[in-house]
Amino acid sequence: MIIKSIFFDFDNTIVDDYSFIIDCFRKTFFKLGIDISVSDISYSIGKPQQEIILGFLKKEEDLKDAMRIFNYYYSVNYKSEIKLFPGILELLQDLSSKYRLALITGAPANRVYIVSEHLHIKDFFSSIITQDDVVLSKPNPEGILKTLKKLELNKNEIIYIGDANEDIDISQNIDIKFIKASWGDKRSFDNKKYYKYTEAQDPLSILDLIKNNKIL
Repeated sequence: MIIKSIFFDFDNTIVDDYSFIIDCFRKTFFKLGIDISVSDISYSIGKPQQEIILGFLKKEEDLKDAMRIFNYYYSVNYKSEIKLFPGILELLQDLSSKYRLALITGAPANRVYIVSEHLHIKDFFSSIITQDDVVLSKPNPEGILKTLKKLELNKNEIIYIGDANEDIDISQNIDIKFIKASWGDKRSFDNKKYYKYTEAQDPLSILDLIKNNKIL
């Protein structure tokens, strides 16, 4: 089957924001009187923002305040703290000339759109699916399946690129080709050693993997 489209995760795959996101969570919880370690938050990264916050709150009714605090810290600082990983812009430029590109992320729509516009990458994507566009978040494949339908694609015509446990779980659940983006933080996949996937150490190496059909 010929590959027609490349699907991307967003945070820590395209955008180098891992440390900044953790800092926003820590400041949010500190403001609410909740002491959370970096390792606690790190383990949750990859899940939707609201789900992560709910997981650490003492009272569910604090969710609205927590989201407001997080969004404030994020909006004030993202322009100085967030950047593209080296090689990502060149990767998107090259791939978008040959394939339709799509984003599937557990991040909220407002965050994805302001960042992608700020970094001048929004127009590379034929489809963007965020936390706001699905009922069931990663690792449920709803976002992938909606994108396939929107772009009129078969699952055998795509490659999915992501960094988190939830991403590899999706690829295994619906049997799609997957590349692990290993250029960000160095989290390992939990109990995934028997899963089928290809690993890329830097963004531009993906061009060789696709060109020479080296993807498992």
